[in-house]
Amino acid sequence: MTIQQEVDFQRIAKAIHFLQENFRTQPTLGQIASHVYMSEAHFQRMFTSWAGTSPKKFLQYISLNHAKSLLKENNIAETTFQLGLSSSSRLHELFINIEGMTPAEYRMKAPTCLFHTIIMKHFLAPSS
Repeated sequence: MTIQQEVDFQRIAKAIHFLQENFRTQPTLGQIASHVYMSEAHFQRMFTSWAGTSPKKFLQYISLNHAKSLLKENNIAETTFQLGLSSSSRLHELFINIEGMTPAEYRMKAPTCLFHTIIMKHFLAPSS
């Protein structure tokens, strides 16, 4: 790895850490880029190249994963609030776009989904 690649890698790692720590405030592209001292356009290209997805989509996946855990114990309104989303329609849109179901449908199916995830991890895990 070249020195420039190492610098780029460290910037993307720092951005990912920033997203994981600040997803509840739903930072903008500008805020994330500023955190790693880059222009928005250059950061967008570099992040997508290194992470394989856009910063916005990455933030959506982090938010969705957290929403799934929150929905096990909270209602949709509380989950929306804890995610820092502006309205429950944003949560609804997030679930529809990524999961293909509403948060309410996910909540009703969550035990089944969890069981499916555990089974799939077991069968897809590398053998020791």
